[in-house]
Amino acid sequence: NMDLYVSEQRADGSFGPPARIDELSTLADDRMPNVSPNGLEMVFVSTRTDPGAQGGHDVYLSRRQHVSDLWGTPVNLGPNVNSGSSESRPSLSADGDRLYFGRDGEIWMSIRAQGG
Repeated sequence: NMDLYVSEQRADGSFGPPARIDELSTLADDRMPNVSPNGLEMVFVSTRTDPGAQGGHDVYLSRRQHVSDLWGTPVNLGPNVNSGSSESRPSLSADGDRLYFGRDGEIWMSIRAQGG
């Protein structure tokens, strides 16, 4: 079981101790977080078995209104992104319009639907 953690950068450039992100960590294997440049979206993979889970590690998205807020309930990105194989290392483009991720040794890209 893996969980997601955060560590704050200090003024001298070093990092403080890690703190578990309770609102995103579950009994499933939650790993490989990537936060958007504006700090308002995070993608990660998880072996959660909620409705819509495709199997293996699926890509999830969590949002928040402000960087000081807790993360919102993660949403499985569904069959347009996830498959029965394990997805890995999700990463959002700088403009947030593209999601890059791995599957079966290949790199995939998904383009965000308008209004998404």
